[in-house]
Amino acid sequence: MEAFSGKAHLCVLTFLSLLLLIHARLNLDPSDLQALSIIQKNLGLQISQPQTTPCNTPGVFCERRLSNNNTYVLKITRLVFQSQRLHGFLPPAIGRLSELKEIALADNSLVDQIPSQIVDCRKLEILNLRNNQFSGEVPAQLSKLVRLRILDLSSNNFHSFLSQSSVLQLCWK
Repeated sequence: MEAFSGKAHLCVLTFLSLLLLIHARLNLDPSDLQALSIIQKNLGLQISQPQTTPCNTPGVFCERRLSNNNTYVLKITRLVFQSQRLHGFLPPAIGRLSELKEIALADNSLVDQIPSQIVDCRKLEILNLRNNQFSGEVPAQLSKLVRLRILDLSSNNFHSFLSQSSVLQLCWK
Protein backbone atom coordinates (compact mmCIF):
# COMPACT_ATOMS: atom_id res chain seq x y z
CA MET A 1 0.00 0.00 0.00
CA GLU A 2 2.90 2.40 0.78
CA ALA A 3 4.40 1.84 -2.68
CA PHE A 4 1.10 2.76 -4.28
CA SER A 5 0.86 5.88 -2.14
CA GLY A 6 4.37 6.97 -3.27
CA LYS A 7 3.50 6.36 -6.91
CA ALA A 8 0.25 8.27 -6.51
CA HIS A 9 2.10 11.26 -5.04
CA LEU A 10 4.60 11.14 -7.87
CA CYS A 11 1.79 11.05 -10.45
CA VAL A 12 0.02 13.99 -8.81
CA LEU A 13 3.24 16.01 -8.67
CA THR A 14 4.00 15.21 -12.31
CA PHE A 15 0.49 16.18 -13.33
CA LEU A 16 0.68 19.48 -11.42
CA SER A 17 4.08 20.24 -12.95
CA LEU A 18 2.71 19.64 -16.44
CA LEU A 19 -0.27 21.89 -15.71
CA LEU A 20 2.07 24.63 -14.52
CA LEU A 21 4.16 24.33 -17.68
CA ILE A 22 1.11 24.40 -19.92
CA HIS A 23 -0.34 27.46 -18.23
CA ALA A 24 2.94 29.34 -17.91
CA ARG A 25 2.65 32.06 -20.50
CA LEU A 26 5.59 33.76 -22.07
CA ASN A 27 5.46 37.51 -22.22
CA LEU A 28 6.84 39.78 -24.89
CA ASP A 29 10.10 41.39 -23.89
CA PRO A 30 9.20 44.85 -22.45
CA SER A 31 11.66 46.71 -24.70
CA ASP A 32 10.19 44.98 -27.78
CA LEU A 33 6.67 45.87 -26.62
CA GLN A 34 7.61 49.54 -26.24
CA ALA A 35 9.39 49.65 -29.62
CA LEU A 36 6.47 47.90 -31.34
CA SER A 37 4.00 50.41 -29.92
CA ILE A 38 6.05 53.28 -31.39
CA ILE A 39 6.47 51.49 -34.72
CA GLN A 40 2.77 50.68 -35.07
CA LYS A 41 1.81 54.27 -34.28
CA ASN A 42 4.29 55.75 -36.77
CA LEU A 43 3.38 53.30 -39.52
CA GLY A 44 -0.23 54.38 -39.16
CA LEU A 45 -1.52 51.00 -38.02
CA GLN A 46 -4.90 51.30 -36.37
CA ILE A 47 -4.59 49.59 -33.00
CA SER A 48 -7.81 49.92 -31.00
CA GLN A 49 -6.15 49.26 -27.66
CA PRO A 50 -2.60 48.45 -26.61
CA GLN A 51 -2.03 44.72 -26.59
CA THR A 52 -0.07 42.85 -23.98
CA THR A 53 0.28 39.92 -26.39
CA PRO A 54 0.93 41.52 -29.80
CA CYS A 55 2.48 38.26 -31.03
CA ASN A 56 -1.11 37.12 -31.64
CA THR A 57 -1.84 40.01 -34.01
CA PRO A 58 -1.54 39.68 -37.80
CA GLY A 59 1.85 40.72 -39.13
CA VAL A 60 3.78 40.36 -35.87
CA PHE A 61 5.79 37.17 -35.42
CA CYS A 62 7.67 36.26 -32.27
CA GLU A 63 10.00 33.54 -31.08
CA ARG A 64 11.06 32.37 -27.66
CA ARG A 65 14.50 33.57 -26.54
CA LEU A 66 16.51 33.23 -23.35
CA SER A 67 16.76 36.59 -21.58
CA ASN A 68 19.67 37.99 -19.59
CA ASN A 69 18.20 36.68 -16.34
CA ASN A 70 17.91 33.11 -17.72
CA THR A 71 14.15 33.16 -18.21
CA TYR A 72 12.37 32.79 -21.51
CA VAL A 73 10.68 35.76 -23.17
CA LEU A 74 9.15 36.37 -26.56
CA LYS A 75 11.11 38.56 -28.99
CA ILE A 76 9.76 40.02 -32.23
CA THR A 77 11.45 38.36 -35.20
CA ARG A 78 9.29 39.41 -38.16
CA LEU A 79 7.13 42.40 -39.06
CA VAL A 80 5.05 41.75 -42.18
CA PHE A 81 2.63 44.54 -43.10
CA GLN A 82 2.46 44.31 -46.88
CA SER A 83 -0.38 45.99 -48.80
CA GLN A 84 -1.96 47.43 -45.66
CA ARG A 85 -2.51 50.99 -46.99
CA LEU A 86 -0.11 52.40 -44.41
CA HIS A 87 0.58 56.14 -44.62
CA GLY A 88 3.23 56.73 -41.97
CA PHE A 89 6.96 56.30 -41.67
CA LEU A 90 9.45 53.79 -40.31
CA PRO A 91 10.71 55.22 -37.00
CA PRO A 92 14.18 54.88 -35.44
CA ALA A 93 12.62 52.56 -32.82
CA ILE A 94 12.96 49.77 -35.40
CA GLY A 95 16.58 49.45 -34.30
CA ARG A 96 15.48 48.35 -30.83
CA LEU A 97 14.12 45.04 -32.15
CA SER A 98 17.37 43.12 -31.69
CA GLU A 99 16.04 39.74 -32.90
CA LEU A 100 14.32 41.06 -36.04
CA LYS A 101 14.95 38.85 -39.09
CA GLU A 102 12.40 40.29 -41.53
CA ILE A 103 10.82 43.64 -42.27
CA ALA A 104 8.26 43.42 -45.08
CA LEU A 105 6.41 46.69 -45.66
CA ALA A 106 5.96 46.47 -49.44
CA ASP A 107 3.08 48.07 -51.33
CA ASN A 108 2.11 50.79 -48.88
CA SER A 109 2.48 54.58 -48.92
CA LEU A 110 5.25 54.99 -46.36
CA VAL A 111 7.31 58.17 -46.56
CA ASP A 112 10.51 59.73 -45.24
CA GLN A 113 13.93 58.09 -45.08
CA ILE A 114 15.01 54.65 -43.96
CA PRO A 115 16.20 55.27 -40.39
CA SER A 116 19.91 54.67 -39.88
CA GLN A 117 19.04 52.68 -36.73
CA ILE A 118 17.92 49.84 -38.99
CA VAL A 119 21.53 48.62 -38.93
CA ASP A 120 21.03 47.81 -35.23
CA CYS A 121 18.84 44.91 -36.41
CA ARG A 122 21.96 42.80 -36.82
CA LYS A 123 20.02 39.58 -37.51
CA LEU A 124 18.03 41.10 -40.37
CA GLU A 125 17.81 38.74 -43.36
CA ILE A 126 14.96 40.28 -45.37
CA LEU A 127 14.31 43.97 -45.92
CA ASN A 128 11.43 44.53 -48.32
CA LEU A 129 10.33 48.16 -48.62
CA ARG A 130 9.30 47.90 -52.28
CA ASN A 131 6.66 50.22 -53.73
CA ASN A 132 6.40 52.95 -51.11
CA GLN A 133 7.35 56.63 -51.10
CA PHE A 134 10.61 56.44 -49.18
CA SER A 135 13.04 59.18 -50.18
CA GLY A 136 16.47 60.55 -49.36
CA GLU A 137 19.56 58.40 -49.26
CA VAL A 138 19.73 54.68 -48.75
CA PRO A 139 21.83 54.19 -45.60
CA ALA A 140 25.31 53.03 -46.64
CA GLN A 141 25.49 51.14 -43.34
CA LEU A 142 23.12 48.52 -44.78
CA SER A 143 26.28 46.79 -45.97
CA LYS A 144 27.03 46.07 -42.29
CA LEU A 145 24.00 43.77 -42.10
CA VAL A 146 25.97 40.60 -42.74
CA ARG A 147 22.91 38.30 -42.65
CA LEU A 148 20.90 40.37 -45.16
CA ARG A 149 20.09 38.18 -48.16
CA ILE A 150 17.03 39.90 -49.65
CA LEU A 151 16.97 43.66 -50.15
CA ASP A 152 14.16 45.19 -52.20
CA LEU A 153 14.00 48.99 -52.23
CA SER A 154 12.55 49.29 -55.73
CA SER A 155 9.75 51.71 -56.68
CA ASN A 156 10.57 54.40 -54.11
CA ASN A 157 11.85 57.97 -54.43
CA PHE A 158 15.47 57.61 -53.32
CA HIS A 159 17.75 60.25 -54.78
CA SER A 160 20.93 58.32 -54.08
CA PHE A 161 21.59 54.65 -53.88
CA LEU A 162 24.18 52.44 -52.27
CA SER A 163 27.70 53.01 -53.48
CA GLN A 164 29.25 50.37 -55.70
CA SER A 165 31.47 49.16 -52.85
CA SER A 166 28.43 48.82 -50.52
CA VAL A 167 26.56 46.82 -53.16
CA LEU A 168 29.58 44.58 -53.62
CA GLN A 169 29.78 44.03 -49.87
CA LEU A 170 26.10 43.03 -49.84
CA CYS A 171 26.54 40.71 -52.83
CA TRP A 172 29.66 38.91 -51.64
CA LYS A 173 28.65 37.98 -48.13
